[in-house]
Amino acid sequence: MTEAPHPQQNLPALLTENSLIFQQTSGFMSNDFQLLSANDQVLGEFKTQGDSVSRMVMGSRYFDLLGPDGLVYLKVNDEVTLGRDRFEIYKGNGEHLASVVQNFTLFKTKVTVEMAQNLTLTLEGNPLSFDFAVMVNNHRAAQVSRAWAGLGKGLLGRSKYQLELDPQAPADVRLAIFGTVLALDLIRAKAKK
Repeated sequence: MTEAPHPQQNLPALLTENSLIFQQTSGFMSNDFQLLSANDQVLGEFKTQGDSVSRMVMGSRYFDLLGPDGLVYLKVNDEVTLGRDRFEIYKGNGEHLASVVQNFTLFKTKVTVEMAQNLTLTLEGNPLSFDFAVMVNNHRAAQVSRAWAGLGKGLLGRSKYQLELDPQAPADVRLAIFGTVLALDLIRAKAKK
């Protein structure tokens, strides 16, 4: 796979579209998602990586976000930890972008997203129910909500989320949000088991 273009070059629709659908496309041994535009154009796909034996034992732990051009824009790793979930998010070129850490509080689960540039994304609302805002320095960068996947997909346990992004959100923040939504879906799926 080749590296995604530098953020200052012409950005693909994946990084400029402000209204996206985050839709699960597979189940049992993978947790693939498509990122769709409002008119159902595929802008990117999270693909489960790793061999099937390790996925059977440990579950889906490595994901690549591929653009329609075949380039890798993001890598999400579900790190093996004791007690709380931790995800590391990397740009397609391997540069560390963010860490997503599940913190336990007395009555609910809280998630912290620390970006590499000493920037913290704060999730306000109910992240594990997928009704929350992503805040950056008291500014709303995105709103995420659960969407109806349809009866058949719902019965199969497939997920679908609506993302509304601030038009001014930079590419790195958008990528971190995409990785965070995937991480939250994985945390929610583990909590169900």
